[in-house]
Amino acid sequence: MPLVSAVAASHAPNILLEPGSEWEDFMDLHYSMASKGSSNRPTLEQQKKLRQDAEAAFAVLREDLERSHPDVLVVVANDQFVNFFWNNIPTFFVTVAEEVKGQFTRHRFQYRNHKELGNAIIRAGMEKGIDFSYGENIELQHTQNVPLYFLLREPSIPILPIYVNTCRSGTVAAPLLPSGRIDPRRGGTVERANCNPRNRRIIAFSRLAENWRNRREIRSPTAGGFARRKWQEARGLSGSGAFTGRR
Repeated sequence: MPLVSAVAASHAPNILLEPGSEWEDFMDLHYSMASKGSSNRPTLEQQKKLRQDAEAAFAVLREDLERSHPDVLVVVANDQFVNFFWNNIPTFFVTVAEEVKGQFTRHRFQYRNHKELGNAIIRAGMEKGIDFSYGENIELQHTQNVPLYFLLREPSIPILPIYVNTCRSGTVAAPLLPSGRIDPRRGGTVERANCNPRNRRIIAFSRLAENWRNRREIRSPTAGGFARRKWQEARGLSGSGAFTGRR
């Protein structure tokens, strides 16, 4: 089961907000919850420029996705207290529902979930001594919906949401985070998962690379560095601004 591509990007909510009143309303809410929120907000022209830059950045990733002709898009993201709270925060969670839905502002999202691949990953993990959490009742949130809007707006292929506990929401953070160092037992679990005899083509999308890069624990070339290099090769750019769609 080949992993035909891996891409990574930001999920910042502002990327999907319309410049102007929608942006300002969201920031009013954001700063009302943030005890040390900054009062320096972008002007309307800066908001428009940020949106244009984000669309250009995601266009490169979308081209990579379309060129790879995948059968499924594995979406790796964190949960910001939408599906999990302090009573249970799994380190790794694999979705095994038939379909997944979510909403962000006026945008609604609905995709087929690749349940077969999810179950195959769980079995492959167990064979390697890794006990993934799993379940059906999850809601897609902005950590997935923002990049999905730009990368897979039409549900032409199924996705597979996988949650990783790296939540840092406002002033509240889950303190026990999985290490960015890649456990050799976890390496290749997706590629080794055998869901049926067909040669499924997989793309892994992650918005976690920035979190782990900041912790300076990345040891895998398929995380942040891989996607950043692809961006630089495609546009002749350098630095994390091009990679994340932010300047």
